[in-house]
Amino acid sequence: MALMHCPECGREISDQASACPGCGLPAAVDYDVLVVRVLEETAAVSQLRKVQSQMKEEGIRRELKTLPALLATECSHAEFEELRRKLPALHLRLVPGGTGQAAVKRTAVGTLSRGELFWLLTAGSATGIFLVWLLFLLLSQLL
Repeated sequence: MALMHCPECGREISDQASACPGCGLPAAVDYDVLVVRVLEETAAVSQLRKVQSQMKEEGIRRELKTLPALLATECSHAEFEELRRKLPALHLRLVPGGTGQAAVKRTAVGTLSRGELFWLLTAGSATGIFLVWLLFLLLSQLL
């Protein structure tokens, strides 16, 4: 039994473990890389243009507005560390290889910003205003 480092949290784990006991990342031969958060947008765009030179700045900005986004597939741990080093303005997350697209779809479905939700519900109608009031009432009861 050999020990290795978890690519997500850095904890030492057995190479026989099915998942990291610290963060729960499943053990895999390769991983897909997701962008889950932008730490600094201008720097992120600049860094991504260096890594993905075929993408235009507008396309990169559009992709960064729809997070999480799939950045790379079938990466080794070493390749992930290289991406992390080249893209410090992004918060990256690993998922087992082949599951990145499903993770993006599963996470992205139904996510709206607070402003988008407000405009969707109000849209100039009395029903929308009532729904916003009802939502506010429900949230205030839960919190």
